[in-house]
Amino acid sequence: MRLFSFLCRECIIFKKERMSKMKMQLPIPNQLIYWHSLNKRAALTQKQKKYYENIKKGFAGEKIWYSWLNELSQEVIILHDLTFIHNTSAIQIDFLCIFEKSMIAFEVKNYKGEVHVEGDRWKSGAGNEINNPLLQYLRSKSLLSPFLKNLKVNLPLEYYIVFVNPEFFPYQLPYSKHVILPQQLKRFWSHLNQMSSVLGGKHEEIKKLILKQKEQYQSQTVPCEWTDLKKGVSCPICDGLMIKRKRTVCCGQCDKSLSLDKAILYNIKELELVFPKIKISTNLVYEWCGCEIDKRVVYRVLKNNFKHLGNNKNRYYVREE
Repeated sequence: MRLFSFLCRECIIFKKERMSKMKMQLPIPNQLIYWHSLNKRAALTQKQKKYYENIKKGFAGEKIWYSWLNELSQEVIILHDLTFIHNTSAIQIDFLCIFEKSMIAFEVKNYKGEVHVEGDRWKSGAGNEINNPLLQYLRSKSLLSPFLKNLKVNLPLEYYIVFVNPEFFPYQLPYSKHVILPQQLKRFWSHLNQMSSVLGGKHEEIKKLILKQKEQYQSQTVPCEWTDLKKGVSCPICDGLMIKRKRTVCCGQCDKSLSLDKAILYNIKELELVFPKIKISTNLVYEWCGCEIDKRVVYRVLKNNFKHLGNNKNRYYVREE
């Protein structure tokens, strides 16, 4: 089963022009790349594996909501997977959309099955207590407004929590116009699509200002030792490792094929996330990929895509600013 498609920028920005229909894939969040790598390279506990599965499920829901957003006909800037720090508190936003006269934030949930709501307590159909997503939504909303105000962003802010799974059945959920249930998606999308929106330089400046505040944040991490992790060319599609086939690598689990350059770049991204303080070198990437790809190819990819520091044996690579 395919988990996600191969694309991994830190966030996604779309400015949809009136006469164009941009169809772009949703980039994989860094947090998901991190856990995707550890799931195949490390011995995760059952609790950690469950956390990873929840992240995958959440991203699947975000892709569903993005498919709706990408059908909007007016001009809009869509920012995805944002984390900010406000007064030492982390604010995590799934989507922040900049329209001409307003900004709309979306918290996306991919809940499935029956849920019984009793005040602030949420229980599954089996009677197990689960996290109340409305509390998370209210917390993020209360933090995001003053955060944007401090940036002197003067567009009005709206905030919605969107449930995208058609098999989600909440009982006794109090009505709120800011809670969008699966059966309301089409009508809500129509409401968004009727908004007049023509963007200009002011909106580009707001986008740049917001992205400057973006933080790299991991809510949970796993202490790792280099020697404890399985080495090999990680497949970005599934939980398998890839095998070199002449000028490509192929996954024996899902049959996905990638060019050597794309495979190396994806695995470097994994390496940076698992070991954020490590110095990236040719030998290090070569070993991380299980010595599967010719070292000269690894060197060429690093040379063409990164800036080198140091000389000879002490040479390492960093991303261009």
